[in-house]
Amino acid sequence: MLAKEIYTRLDSDFIKPEISDDWYRYMSELEPFICDNFKNRDMGLVCDFTETIDRVYTAVFPSENVLRRVLENAGNAMLFLHHASAWDLKKSPVGFYLMDASLLEKLKKKNISLYCLHHPLDNYSEYSTSKTLADALNI
Repeated sequence: MLAKEIYTRLDSDFIKPEISDDWYRYMSELEPFICDNFKNRDMGLVCDFTETIDRVYTAVFPSENVLRRVLENAGNAMLFLHHASAWDLKKSPVGFYLMDASLLEKLKKKNISLYCLHHPLDNYSEYSTSKTLADALNI
């Protein structure tokens, strides 16, 4: 499927003007890889590295392990993320850390885009992580 069609549909379904987030100011070191839309709204398409998407992978965080596993198994793909930065409790007090630029370069070469919907998944309609967890637990 054409990547732009998927991005447009996700943007339309999830990104609302009243929703904002705050990722990019912590990611400026990765600026050469980051899409202008993400720089402006901190959600949606993070890295636009493919024109077609044959597979979609999902993850909560773009950890090095996740990025390496996707690289082993994919090309012409999208990694759909909840968070735009990786997280490790041992890296307290902040915990969040940047994706590895060398892995982003490899994702680019294998045509693997990254798309992130943190705030919309936490706070928006029937797709929010809180609602789907509550539904799964029957609460």
